Amino acid sequence: MGETVELIDRPAAALNERPDPAAVRGVCPCCSAEIVSNCYYVDGKGYYIAWECRRSLGKAPTCDYRRVL
Repeated sequence: MGETVELIDRPAAALNERPDPAAVRGVCPCCSAEIVSNCYYVDGKGYYIAWECRRSLGKAPTCDYRRVL
């Protein structure tokens, strides 16, 4: 069976709004957009935090920068 990944908390960064300043973790080294912190839950493994470029989120990502902590 495949794992289920559920997004727990995503700031407005996935939308066309400015992210919550508390979620911003820096500047993307690839495209200079903001990096935001997101929390995910993976069945059978638990929670993990990912720092993702704002431009990697949404339906048409233009960057692929992402780091899992």
